Amino acid sequence: MKKRILIIVIIICLVVVLAAAGFIIFRPVPLIASPNTVVDGSEEYSKSDTVVSAVNYNGADVTDRIDIEQFVRILSRYDCRRGSNPFPYPQADMVWQIDLIQNFRPIHIVLGKDSVRYESVNTGMYRIINPESLMNELNTVIQR
Repeated sequence: MKKRILIIVIIICLVVVLAAAGFIIFRPVPLIASPNTVVDGSEEYSKSDTVVSAVNYNGADVTDRIDIEQFVRILSRYDCRRGSNPFPYPQADMVWQIDLIQNFRPIHIVLGKDSVRYESVNTGMYRIINPESLMNELNTVIQR
């Protein structure tokens, strides 16, 4: 009887640990951290800055045609969740391709058929939550 209770307690503990790990791994995280300051790639920057390196829309560089601060504010309102790896990502499927540096780490955001955020191919990727809404907001920035 004691063995049976011990086995049940161990199983319950394992289930709780696995559920907690799943929650931690797959919980939504911010697409990018809320920026303290936003600078373009030509200025010196500190760890708390968000640096916009490049913004491509349908294959064309539009970095100089957008309000960088508004752009980063929009990105900081969205979340993402760890997901499977869609690499290689076909160029034809990309609508937006955004390269940032935050906390001295690169962040790559791709919006299109599959909308993802990643730091490098080796570190895994995150699927963007509600990417259609994000693309609609970004499209209004580019059309101004």
